[in-house]
This record gives sequence, structure tokens and C-alpha cells, in this order.
Amino acid sequence: MRKLIRISIFLIILLFAIDFIPIKFAIDISNDNIGNGYLCYHEQVTGGNWRVENTDKQLYFDDLTGNSPFNYLSNIYSTDYIEPSGNRYVLYGTIKPKGNDVFDLNVERWNIVYPVSRKSIRALYVPKRYLTLYDFNLIKLLNYMIGK
Repeated sequence: MRKLIRISIFLIILLFAIDFIPIKFAIDISNDNIGNGYLCYHEQVTGGNWRVENTDKQLYFDDLTGNSPFNYLSNIYSTDYIEPSGNRYVLYGTIKPKGNDVFDLNVERWNIVYPVSRKSIRALYVPKRYLTLYDFNLIKLLNYMIGK
């Protein structure tokens, strides 16, 4: 019985410790280091879902294709229509016009902006500098990678 308790405690500590291993670091945009990327946040509005912050005029992306963050991140970051945690992303890719300041973006790569916000109990203890394994939806990630 003691052995079972020790193994259980070890597994709990191990699962907790995994949440402190960085997988993808957040970037700090204070130095304006995003280059030709688009600083965006998810905003559900008529005409577009992603508002671009670093342009002179209002610009929205309706659909993200390719390597969209939501192809990888867990549901604490995205549901079908909303990004409840309120994170900002830097998206790099090719714009496809859709009409009236609304475009689609074929995402080549992306970064999440510091600080990373989480809508779960993990927000209390996980560092805001990076994404961990638990921030990713492994099933969605594997399906996306296999489907290519």
C-alpha cells in the first residue's frame, strides 16, 4: 500500500512539474520587434474575427488558414468562435483580400505575446513567459500534422 501511495505522489508531482517546462516562449513587443508580422487579437465582429493592431487603418482577418494558433492551442485559448483568454498574437503570412477591409490570412508562423493569459486554475501558478505542453491540444495538433 505504501508503494502505491509513493507512486501516486510521484506521478502527481511529475504531472505538475511538466507545467513548468517551456514549449513556446512568448515574445515581448515593447521593442517593436515583430518585423513584417501582424499584431492581432481575436475579436468577434461583423466582417472579421481578428483585429490587426499595428496598421494605420482598421484591418481585420476573417479566416486564418495554414499554421493558425488555434490549430495547436487547447480550448482554454479557443473555442469554435471565441478566444476567451484575450491573448494577442503576432501572425506572419500572406494576405488574401476578401472585401471592405476584411482579409483572410494564410499563416506561415505565429508567436504569442507576453504576458500569456490563461482562463484556468493554471493561471495562478504557471509562468506567463511561455506556453507549456498543457497549453496545446495534442489531439488537434496530431490530427492537423497527420492531415497535411
